[in-house]
This record gives sequence, C-alpha cells and structure tokens, in this order.
Amino acid sequence: MSWTWNQYGQEAYAFAKSMAKLNINERSSVAVMGFNSPEWAIAFIGGILYNCVNTGIYSTNAAEACLYQADHSEAEIIVVETNEMMQRFTSNLSKLSRVKAIVVYGEKALPSNVQDKRFFLWRDFLNLGKDVHDKVIEEKIARQKPGMCCCLIYTSGTTGNPKGCMLSHDNLTWEATAIMETFIVD
Repeated sequence: MSWTWNQYGQEAYAFAKSMAKLNINERSSVAVMGFNSPEWAIAFIGGILYNCVNTGIYSTNAAEACLYQADHSEAEIIVVETNEMMQRFTSNLSKLSRVKAIVVYGEKALPSNVQDKRFFLWRDFLNLGKDVHDKVIEEKIARQKPGMCCCLIYTSGTTGNPKGCMLSHDNLTWEATAIMETFIVD
C-alpha cells in the first residue's frame, strides 16, 4: 500500500482530530513503537499537529523500559505495531493511568482478552475524530513556538533508565531545511 502526500496529510490530521475527541492534553506525549511504516510517521506528525511531544520507543525494549519511557514522557497515547508490542504496555497498564489510548497499527484484530475501551485498531482510532473541525487542530498548531520541545529521543538505557534528549520545533525545521538545501538541486 502507498500514500500520496495528500493522503498522508489527511491521515495525520485524522490522528490529531482523534486526539481531540479523547481530550488529550496538549504537550503530553505520543509514544510510538514499531518499525518504519507510514503509520509510524502519521502518528508522529499527528502528535505534532495536536501540539504534543513525540517519542519513539525501541522495538527491543522490555516491559519495564516501555513503562519508564511512557511514564517519563507523560504519554497519553501509545501507538504500537503489533499485539506483542502492546503486551509490553498492558503488563504495566495499572501504572499508566494517564494513558487514554493504545493504538495498534499492524494487526487485523486485537487479542480477545483485551476488553479495555482505551485499545484501538489503527482505522478505528482514525475514525474517532471525524466530526472534529480542522479549526480545532489549526488553533493547536498556532500555539507552537520556536524552542518548544517537539520530540524526545531516549537512549536505550543500558546503564540505567533511558535518558531523554529534547529536540525543539525550530531544531527539526532547521535540520530539514539544511537537508533540502544540500540534496535538492535546481
């Protein structure tokens, strides 16, 4: 399957609108665990559109490291590729009280023992916010300022708990501009 740039933008907006439907707090985080995929990038950009902080979680992290990073980053949305990855969070779900949604993008069904209303398959999650107006998201985008944290990059935690490094919106914008100027020729 492939996405056009327009579809990519629409799905990132749909992700952000679903966050609005769940009353996610701005500046909380969206934690994403999985391998490279359009859904990973859509969740990341959707979180930015909603004025949240994003963090990628290593697919090799054990349940305790997943719990630490989700809690430390103040995640309210967790996005995972597989049901097996989801299990690393569900084993500590009682300790993740601020989490309002766990979204699985690489499966056709959730495990039958998952009955919690906070669990969603990707398409079901994207449909939550279909009635939310674009203006809601545009207002959140307008509140973003240079110097504000855009994402947290964590170490693997080999010598203790993972350490987080904050990257700002202007840092990421500067880097993207430098890459385009270097590699795009007239």
